[in-house]
Amino acid sequence: MNIEDLHVAPTATIKEVLTVINEAPRKGAQAGIALVVDDGKQLLGIATDGDIRKGVIGGAKLSSPVKDIMNSEPIVMSDSLSYPELVKGIEEELRSRGKEPKSGFNIRQVLLYHDHPKQVTDILNFYDIWRASEAKTRHVCIVGMGYVGLTLAVTMADVGLKVTGTDISPDVVSELGKAKPPFHETGLQKVLERTLNKTLTVQSTIPEEADVYIICVGTPVQPDNTPNLEHIKEASRSVGKVLKRGDVVIVRSTVPVGTCRSVVLPELERASGMKAGTFFFASMPERTLEGKALQELRELPQIVGGYNKQSTDIAINIFRELTPFIVSMDSLEEAEMAKLLNNVYRDSTFGIVNEFALACNSLGLSANKIIARANEGYPRGNMPQPSPGVGGYCLRKDPYLFMHSAKKAGFTPQIIPVARKTNESMPYYVSERVLAFCQENGIPKEQMKVFLLGFAFKGRPETSDTRFSTTLDILSHLKAAGITNVHGYDAVVKETELNEFGVKPTTPEEGFDGAHAVLFLNNHTSHSDLDLFRLAQKTEKPLLLFDGWGVSSEDIEKLPHVRFVPL
Repeated sequence: MNIEDLHVAPTATIKEVLTVINEAPRKGAQAGIALVVDDGKQLLGIATDGDIRKGVIGGAKLSSPVKDIMNSEPIVMSDSLSYPELVKGIEEELRSRGKEPKSGFNIRQVLLYHDHPKQVTDILNFYDIWRASEAKTRHVCIVGMGYVGLTLAVTMADVGLKVTGTDISPDVVSELGKAKPPFHETGLQKVLERTLNKTLTVQSTIPEEADVYIICVGTPVQPDNTPNLEHIKEASRSVGKVLKRGDVVIVRSTVPVGTCRSVVLPELERASGMKAGTFFFASMPERTLEGKALQELRELPQIVGGYNKQSTDIAINIFRELTPFIVSMDSLEEAEMAKLLNNVYRDSTFGIVNEFALACNSLGLSANKIIARANEGYPRGNMPQPSPGVGGYCLRKDPYLFMHSAKKAGFTPQIIPVARKTNESMPYYVSERVLAFCQENGIPKEQMKVFLLGFAFKGRPETSDTRFSTTLDILSHLKAAGITNVHGYDAVVKETELNEFGVKPTTPEEGFDGAHAVLFLNNHTSHSDLDLFRLAQKTEKPLLLFDGWGVSSEDIEKLPHVRFVPL
């Protein structure tokens, strides 16, 4: 909005002012008001359509100067104030004028200034200010009912916000309508049942009546590891088509730095026909742990960076309904980068300990034992345990989103790509150990039985998510090498999904029976409860027992037929 489109001189006729007011919406300016200013563009007063009606009823003519009927004491507040502060300031101003604070709802326009009270920079409606400061009055639409969107939707609905969850998949919408989540997440089923058709509805279309839109769609990488932003572009266009003045758009998706400003915002503006500032816009990337999402949405600090201060304030106010722990960033880009930093740091740390584990194996040492004892009582340790690779949707792709952002800005990272390459090499290392064992012991590949435990990308906290699971990478390597008699078990993942992966679903008891190789590939607590000494008696001899997560005891190697391979 160009505020000067609303400027009129005090000598302008009422008819001329009406023309300015009528043309304002077409120019994208505030409707129903004109700003009366002097030659130096200093505010003298305002003239609303209501002021004009009162003036005409009182005898003013259309040819009369607007100064005769203007309001010379409008409410003017600093644009540095948050929305709750604006409400408080307006109420105090009304009291100083001898009016009841609740009469603020009769104020159609509140003028904002940046540097000087006589130089207006924006105009807001008091009701919109009040509504922005009262999150419970909002209607929130969550776009995308995946891990990020669904957990956020039920959590917001559970604290009393009105929430509509949307997804383009008819199957997802249908199943959620029956209170059946498409994945396992601790506590999700109960909260979904508690909120569905009360404070939460699920549908395939984005509702026009919502006033907060939170984009939670995936941002995968392509086969060449460059970002695929088509999902977030399409979601932005869909939101833009229903966007109204004063609505809020929050990007929850993890994106390359600059995406919110250079990709999402232009799509919203094109589809809505409005400019940012007319609606509010913020980046608030999710940072929850799968398996603890509902808990962490209430406990973890949320990071937020807005297009402007008002956008940041509104996003903070909405999420304060979930948690008091919110960290305000100074820009959209800072919020985007903060999320990437968290995940890239974790992935790189895992890469370091995995490289350490490979070196230990070459030296005949136990990496798990050394790391545990090196951490013991040492305040600057806290090294994680090694693993057969780093799986999961976020940690596998986010380093590439970071590298893409850095290279686009002219900087080529050195350490992070190497750590990522190390993590990606681990499944190959594991499968090569199996193949070497097969060859050393003269076991025909077509006869070799391999039992894999753990198909979800992690076991603790438990999840059913198999996206980018390192187990699937290992399975792929083994099958490509000719080992096809593969049995599998997972405490959470459905057997139908294991069938789809081309493995035979089985119990641990059946899996050990006649196995040549047993591989523990995630750290689900159920693995530690197995009686390995008893189960190992049921296997072929010799047996390769690979423990990628330290869930078993090295004492198992006391069995003469067991080749124990830890990380």
